[in-house]
Amino acid sequence: MIRRATIAILILVLCVGGGLWAYHRYLRSVRVAVLRIDDVDWTDWEVAGRRTGYTIHRYEHEDLASAPLANYNVVVIRTMGPDLNEEHVANLEGAIARGTQVILTGVHIEEMEKWNTLSGEQRTTVNRYRTHGGVENLVGLLHYLAHEFAGKGVQMPPVIERPLSGFFHLDGRLFETLDEYEAFLRKERPRLPADAPRVVMFGPLLRPYNELDRKPAEYVIQSLENQGVRVYPIFGSDRTESLLEAAKPDLAIAFPIGRATRGNSAPGLFAKLNCPCVSALHINDTLQEWQADQRGLAGPFMDLTITMPELDGAIEPIAITARVPNERNI
Repeated sequence: MIRRATIAILILVLCVGGGLWAYHRYLRSVRVAVLRIDDVDWTDWEVAGRRTGYTIHRYEHEDLASAPLANYNVVVIRTMGPDLNEEHVANLEGAIARGTQVILTGVHIEEMEKWNTLSGEQRTTVNRYRTHGGVENLVGLLHYLAHEFAGKGVQMPPVIERPLSGFFHLDGRLFETLDEYEAFLRKERPRLPADAPRVVMFGPLLRPYNELDRKPAEYVIQSLENQGVRVYPIFGSDRTESLLEAAKPDLAIAFPIGRATRGNSAPGLFAKLNCPCVSALHINDTLQEWQADQRGLAGPFMDLTITMPELDGAIEPIAITARVPNERNI
């Protein structure tokens, strides 16, 4: 009788142990927290979370002290500056001590690197997924994080490499060179002759990988093409000057945040091109809030979208978009 009971207990222990192993290996949700990201980036994370079935939660900067970071496999923090207090530090240190991995993305000061827990090879892989952008690469990144830090036996999709700079058009179509883009226009827009007026669109807010980011730009592209204009939308920052020169624009439209080009060379560039440049502004408020504010724009946002672009030679700032919640309240 005792022997049978012992065998039964052993079988039960094996079953429970095997069940727990299977749960943690295959069934337990991978949990990722993302902090300090804007609504546009969050839409991609949300879609990627739905596609993978992993749990993705969003927190604001003010939540850094109280968010249950230790409950997540991975915490992704965008653009962390020196504004950490003792509560922030304690929460981060506690989560890391319990095995949570912390990934810093975007621009951050060097002393913040101590919070980045990834190895060099892991950082390289994460950066490749993030650099080439798009929901598909974000799905791949989540699978990579699940495999590396949650022990999931999942297949990690390879990075979908895309051009990092060049020209783009509707629906996120990308072209690395001017010749490729001109060939596209000849085929898809034959009614726009080569000697039609040429307008270049450029700036850090033109991110063709994201559908929400593309919508304002696509509206401008379609509106100008309907008026018989050849439009040359530029993305990426490493070749802005050479792409602007290659397009030979009659007019440039900047979508600015800060200075237009690296090295603050835009004033000389626009003088060389003999090309006026106007600013298309994204308002970081709802239309009603913006209209009700007698200042229009103020503080750092005005410096980044009005003052600094004017130093580059941009004129006539025109507000073209405001924040409007969609069906998911994003």
